[in-house]
Amino acid sequence: MNRFAPPRGVTPLFKRQIELLLMGVLDDLLSSFVTTTLAKPLLQQQQGNHDMRCCPRPSSPGFTKEAVRMKAWAILEGQFISLCVFGTGAFSTVLASDCNFNAPAFQSMFIYVFLSFYILACKPWKNGLTLPWWFYLIFACIDVNANYLAVWAYQFTNITSAQLLNCFTIPCAMVLSMIFLKAKYNWVHIGAVVISLCGMGLTVWLDYKRNPDNLSSGSDALVGDLLVLAGATLYACGNVFQEYMVKRLRATNLQQEVVDGDIKRKRCVDPFLASAEFLGMIGLFGILISLIHVVSHERHQIAAIDWSDGVVFGYMAGYVFCLVTMYTLTAHFLGLFDAAVMNLSLLTTHIYAAVFDFLREGSFRLSHAMYAISFALALGGLVLYHTAPPPTVRDKKPTRRRTEPTETTVRSEGNSSSSSSSSPVVVAE
Repeated sequence: MNRFAPPRGVTPLFKRQIELLLMGVLDDLLSSFVTTTLAKPLLQQQQGNHDMRCCPRPSSPGFTKEAVRMKAWAILEGQFISLCVFGTGAFSTVLASDCNFNAPAFQSMFIYVFLSFYILACKPWKNGLTLPWWFYLIFACIDVNANYLAVWAYQFTNITSAQLLNCFTIPCAMVLSMIFLKAKYNWVHIGAVVISLCGMGLTVWLDYKRNPDNLSSGSDALVGDLLVLAGATLYACGNVFQEYMVKRLRATNLQQEVVDGDIKRKRCVDPFLASAEFLGMIGLFGILISLIHVVSHERHQIAAIDWSDGVVFGYMAGYVFCLVTMYTLTAHFLGLFDAAVMNLSLLTTHIYAAVFDFLREGSFRLSHAMYAISFALALGGLVLYHTAPPPTVRDKKPTRRRTEPTETTVRSEGNSSSSSSSSPVVVAE
């Protein structure tokens, strides 16, 4: 008999303990595999679908197909706005030089007349206004006086100084966005602005080299420069205020309320109606404010205009068309993007003016190639600006979410059963 052999009856008990131990280990491994490999992804997918159905998560600011499409659209639309601004400047120049038309308030009043027709689309007399009426009055005062100061400044200063000082609009708009819209700019945004301003500085330097006498000097030039700075500040205030109002108008699409278990929207305003209410109301108030300027300052200038010349009406029609188009596109642009990127887009306006001079002269010089470099700098800064996440926090006060049970009847083909589910509903309070 082997002394090391276990006693009889111990071997079956030992085998049973080994079997139980192995079964426990296999059970733990199988449970871990099912949980991590099968159940967890399924739960995450279900939770993701539930979150997207109840509270859609915002898209990442990366280079997705949709993000690239939006950034490309921002650049193209911004350049079209810049072309419209160039058109208004060209028509204003020929009106002043060729037709002796020096009535900026009277000239701008026709713009507000056409903008006021947008009020017919939103019908505030039936549906009411989304924003208080004094919001539009404040913006109309800012906009009319900014246009008036910008045109008035050219009586004292020159275009080179005005171009350089108008760049003050960009940092001013960024600071105002940081204060009032809680925008957060990073070093990419700042670097993009610096690159675009370098392109603008090159444009101004080339203009000065072409016309060395085109430099402001004297007390009258100081008055003109101060008027340009005041107008640039008002433009920045108007752009930021317009961005706030248009985005707030668009946000009314997301307002919902629960009445007797049913989701009912408050007065739904689509993007077009949001812009229409804004443009129509500033058109109405802009007419009144422009009339005050005309009656108080421009009666004699209007009387001196030769209205028998049909060219005046042609130039006026071109001016009004360009500026009405610019106002319409700007309202749409600021509903999607921010005021700083719009002002960056407008830096190319003066480069388009240089191209216009080149086409009119019909000769190529080295300075024209330098204008191409300045355009590349301005556009390159604009593209770099769009590579960073949008700085403006669109929802300054996040919408509070509340979970309320709602009876939802689910109907599908081949299944006539009904089920009750409880899902969170966004309630704008």
